[in-house]
This record gives sequence, structure tokens and C-alpha cells, in this order.
Amino acid sequence: MPSKSDWRDRRLSAFTELAQLVKTENRRQIALWGVQSHSLFCWLSILGEEVGEMNKAALKAECDNKSLVGLRDEAIHAATMALKVAEMAMAHLA
Repeated sequence: MPSKSDWRDRRLSAFTELAQLVKTENRRQIALWGVQSHSLFCWLSILGEEVGEMNKAALKAECDNKSLVGLRDEAIHAATMALKVAEMAMAHLA
């Protein structure tokens, strides 16, 4: 596990790669569940569950010396959900 000082803001320097991972995760989610329609509260509950999974992966990485791959994957899941909520909000603002 990297030291605390190694967890500095990288200024989204890997944004292109991250965006591709989010697109891939979005396609995976749609393949599993189709295009969904929920209330805002339901969408935020799903996002909260993903953030909880990310926290769990971070705990495993920090306390159990587990790989950071799980943390990265869960962060991508959470980011995908957060961007879906942002996109829906943008559509309602238009």
C-alpha cells in the first residue's frame, strides 16, 4: 500500500484512460441490466452502494494488504454511476 504522501492529486492526468474504463463499465452495466429508469433517490442509493463497495475495497487494501485493483475497479463503478446521475441532471437542465 502506498504511503499517505503517495496519495496526492494527479490532476486527472490519466483522464483518457479513466474515461475509457468508465465507458467500458457503462457498456457492462447496460449489458447486465439494460437501460434503466429510476427515481433520483434510487439512482443515488445505487451510487451510495458503489461508494460503499469502494470504501470496502480501500479497507481491504489498507488493513489486509490486498491489491489496489479492487479499489480501482470499485472507483470506476462509482464514477460511472456518478456520471450517469450528472448526465441525467444535465438533461433536466436543458
